[in-house]
Amino acid sequence: MTVIYLGPSPDVKHCLVFKINEATVTVVRTSGKGPEFIRLNSDSASLLKEMLERLEEQLKSDTDISDFFKVGYITGLRLIDVCLHDEFIEYFKRQQLKFPHPNGKTQFEYFLNKIVGAKTHITYISYLKSFPYLSELYQVYETNLLTPSALQTLSEIHSFNGDISIEYGGFSDNHLFTIFIINGTEVLFPRRIKTIPHTVQELYNDCINAKQILINFEDITPFLEKYGAKCAYKILTIIGMDELCEYFKHVVSKNIENRLPFYPRKLMKEYGFHSILTSKEPFLLLDYLEQLEEELYTKYMESNDNEILRNDIWHLYFRDPEKIHWGRFDFTKFNPQIREEVLAFLRANYYISSCQHLLRLYYTLVEAIETLGSPTSILNIKLSDAIAFRAALTSNNKLSVTSISERIYCLASFYDFIALSNNLMRENPFRIARVKSHTQYLNPTNPISHEELRTVLKNLSLMSTHIQIAILILCETGARANEVCGITINEFHIESNGTPVLTINLRKNRKARAQRGSPTFVRHEISHNLAVLISDYIARHEAERSAINTDCILVYTPSQLRQGTQRPPVVLSSDTLKYWLDKLAGPDIQCTPRQIRAAIGRAAFATGKNASEVAAKLGNTAQIAETHYNFMLPQEEAELYDKFYDTIFQFNRLTPSISRESFGHKELYGTCSNPNCSISNKNRCESCSQRFTCNPIPKEGAYIVS
Repeated sequence: MTVIYLGPSPDVKHCLVFKINEATVTVVRTSGKGPEFIRLNSDSASLLKEMLERLEEQLKSDTDISDFFKVGYITGLRLIDVCLHDEFIEYFKRQQLKFPHPNGKTQFEYFLNKIVGAKTHITYISYLKSFPYLSELYQVYETNLLTPSALQTLSEIHSFNGDISIEYGGFSDNHLFTIFIINGTEVLFPRRIKTIPHTVQELYNDCINAKQILINFEDITPFLEKYGAKCAYKILTIIGMDELCEYFKHVVSKNIENRLPFYPRKLMKEYGFHSILTSKEPFLLLDYLEQLEEELYTKYMESNDNEILRNDIWHLYFRDPEKIHWGRFDFTKFNPQIREEVLAFLRANYYISSCQHLLRLYYTLVEAIETLGSPTSILNIKLSDAIAFRAALTSNNKLSVTSISERIYCLASFYDFIALSNNLMRENPFRIARVKSHTQYLNPTNPISHEELRTVLKNLSLMSTHIQIAILILCETGARANEVCGITINEFHIESNGTPVLTINLRKNRKARAQRGSPTFVRHEISHNLAVLISDYIARHEAERSAINTDCILVYTPSQLRQGTQRPPVVLSSDTLKYWLDKLAGPDIQCTPRQIRAAIGRAAFATGKNASEVAAKLGNTAQIAETHYNFMLPQEEAELYDKFYDTIFQFNRLTPSISRESFGHKELYGTCSNPNCSISNKNRCESCSQRFTCNPIPKEGAYIVS
């Protein structure tokens, strides 16, 4: 092979002309940026000859030829076209057999970039018309498209039978996926170049390595990144589902040893399984981890008695009606003496109270000890310290009087317990520093208007049946949210005269009601439509109540995101009811069960009911009913004020005491002339603190009293 430099190109700038085996070729001086590319010059003839001879050997031996394209990708193809035209086409065909790709111009570019070793995506389509050799390569790529039948003679590509059986299955009908059959199950690989295994041997080796990684509890992340989480998960479930489950059990083993919780969905997101979590496909690994979580938490709860014997950190688990929760108690932050006192106090309360209450005691003690300056012992606290602690609590605007009283009572109990444990009889400073509420009544809830409630109920049919029933019970009885959710089948009946009756058990202050002899339930007559809904729902959900052994009416099975999974039925909770009521109301209307209850109470007063009758309906005292529901909003008072003056002016318009002036109709919502009104109120009487004493400026057409 001979290579001779002829000089710079007379027609194109920055190009050189070489003569190779009696053929002339024009190439660009340099076709790439970076130190890996070669800049051609007048002395490059010998270098080109050496590179072309080495390329000829590489084409015959089917080895990597990317080092030749340091002269540039298009430049390299032009040089090959002159001297190694046929050899490169044969090499191209053999590479296509080894690395099958779907047809199409985009896939042709991916394939050619892999051959020439391009690190970034180089576009060749624009050169098809101006560069005949590149167009010829594209035609070869299209006509030499691989099919499963064409691969039957290629045993090293077609199938591999060993511990894992793998067979090449061709392309999907839309040519978007490459199909490999692993142990008789089809796996679709997206045709993106990064996720397609090029040979069966490559996929087989990766599968063997991945299974060994699972067995040895090594890092599986590279395998997930290579094939994508979705394809990798399907491969792993085929070649070793048991090994996959044991692998992730080992991942959370550190949490299990330290009695720490783990969160299956969060763990799956950390490993990149987002697409599977958001799809409806079965996710066996997540199901296994959720079952493992339930079993471990149950085991943790049974060992709570041993956990409280520790002196450093506790992890206690407890169950509410629907799920298991946990709490962390860290005693290392206390000094040694008061740590022993806190441990003794909490251990004593552990056997007489719930874990939820124990957790509240712990947080209260942590806050108090930090506020008191970390005393060496609770017995060292003086009255001045207790008063200072009370002052710190009362200065916090976020704490109510009840919350402050609970905190001080907790410390008083803690002080008494430690004093009695040490056989000491002394005055408790926290008993003296207790706080009393000077507020007679709570702030009443702002009720929802009838127009807003009607707007909310227009779309009630879009909700699930149990949500519809709960909201209708709220609107007809005015019961609290937790009282509605706890209604049982024994509390609903139809009397002999055909009147449906619903009994609401009052849950707020139930013990205090029973001690003072007050009613602990209220009987409500409900509409026949609601009674029919309740009756049908009871009949259709008998199996679900039996499954969880409950008599509650509002039992339902939560919808499942994934196929093949089954969650147990649950009883409707007040939080769930509030959530769906807020969704039903939308962003423009604020609607809560308390607001519906307040609206019913105000409506009862508006129809002439007295405080005792309203209290009997809603299940509270007459004093609370009077202060919470028997009032008017400022805007309603203003509208009533307008109606009153409209009536008076209409009645006396022809009397001598009233003169007609060229002013507008008198309205309360006029411009206020009172200089004491706040500028921020924009001089609107409806927001004026002196709305009944200010003097609005009348507008044109108003009547003035003489």
